[in-house]
Amino acid sequence: MKSITKVLALSAIMAITTGVNAQHRVKHQKVYKKTVAHRQSLKSLITGNVGKYAMMDLNLFRNPVFMARFKRTTGADYKELVKNFNTETPIVTDGELYKFSACKAHDCAAYRTDVYYDPKTDRLMITNTVGDAPHSYSEKGKLYPSDTLKGM
Repeated sequence: MKSITKVLALSAIMAITTGVNAQHRVKHQKVYKKTVAHRQSLKSLITGNVGKYAMMDLNLFRNPVFMARFKRTTGADYKELVKNFNTETPIVTDGELYKFSACKAHDCAAYRTDVYYDPKTDRLMITNTVGDAPHSYSEKGKLYPSDTLKGM
């Protein structure tokens, strides 16, 4: 009788331990996947996702690689730009530069932001138009998007 009790007790402990280890492995895998996604270069993140939306599909404003560069490039205007990045367009390219845009919800004419990325030089440029007044924020020098890309 004692040996059956010991076997049942050991089986219960192993089942609990195995379940805990399995839960730990699943949790660790989720953390690992999240970390790998955050380490992904800006180049692969943008160039590999043409047709997808920066916020809705890729959640770029929660990606530390993108956010650090966006914040450093836009400086004091960072919070205002993020706050008004509402109605967005998908990532597009003209073959050289990549672009995605967004504007203030229900008021695109009053507040629009375009984000350009050059994968060859790994440079980011953000243009912001409030009313008729455009402003440009450049990382490592200005980019010159084609008229085709500007119109996309």
